[in-house]
Amino acid sequence: MSSLYKRGNIWWGQVYKNGMPNNFSLKTSNRQEAKRRLEKKELEISGILISRLYEKWRTNRVMTVTDEIKITPYIKMVGYKIKMLIDFIGDIPAAEVDDKILNVWKVILIKEQSLTTMSIVFRSLSPVFSFGENQELIPKNPFKKIKIPKPPPRKDYFTEEELAKYYSVIDRPLFKKYFEFMVKTGIRPSEVRNFRWSDIHDDYMEFDGKEGKRIFPIWEEHNILFNEIKELQSSDQDDIFFCNEKGVSLVNHDRMGKLFKKYLRKSGIYDYKPRLVPYSLRHTFATLLLKDGIDIFDVSKLMGHKDVKTTQHNYDHITVMDIKKPNMKIFG
Repeated sequence: MSSLYKRGNIWWGQVYKNGMPNNFSLKTSNRQEAKRRLEKKELEISGILISRLYEKWRTNRVMTVTDEIKITPYIKMVGYKIKMLIDFIGDIPAAEVDDKILNVWKVILIKEQSLTTMSIVFRSLSPVFSFGENQELIPKNPFKKIKIPKPPPRKDYFTEEELAKYYSVIDRPLFKKYFEFMVKTGIRPSEVRNFRWSDIHDDYMEFDGKEGKRIFPIWEEHNILFNEIKELQSSDQDDIFFCNEKGVSLVNHDRMGKLFKKYLRKSGIYDYKPRLVPYSLRHTFATLLLKDGIDIFDVSKLMGHKDVKTTQHNYDHITVMDIKKPNMKIFG
């Protein structure tokens, strides 16, 4: 914790360490210069706090990414994970976070939440501490020492009957098309948030995902869906794929999650498959393709997996008896 104050025309700073205040002259009458010197002195005395490290990382991300709409949800998500870390150990100097502390937190997260949650939290926080290491704000990134076991594949997906049941209870036209688009492309929720009309080309579309841009073929049902979505939006709508009449994106993680859960309950599917989430639509897409007899190598490419082993690991619940004659007419 630090603060600025004036004595006459000169700025002074105060930095706490171990609960004790350290006061010193910053030897300048210029506020901006005083803030810069205070920040440097704070690092010397107590080291950069976790919250401050996140702020610096956030500023750097915003400066290096031109598309604010694409980066904002990610920054907010990482900010929430930072809050989880601070709630656990306090807003201590980032350099004091070590592998011993993280291993204790790792066990607690797995026990109280899940292996998947722990994996997401740790993988989200590691870039912040790597940034600190690269900028010489901390000596090393402690997350690099943590072994993160690969979570077991989530086999939550809709059957064709459940898709039809869920689809029939949706009373919001644009959400209905959001649901349909995800099922017919296997797009990640994070990718659909970034998706634009300008990403649609003659015979393919581009998804901007965690591994960068990937290409997905456009099928006849996609073109029909595109036209239906355009009819629900104003003619002067923005480049954002799912937006309201004001051009504001409707694809918000919390908003879509709540709507998804609402219709899951309304359809009655929640009663026996409460773990279904928007990401389950991606699993549904892959599962239906594999059951339709589509080659796993082709499915792997459509899913954007770097290695077919990922596809094999995630969808090993498909048996020979599940495979049937190909049919992609999910909604009739």
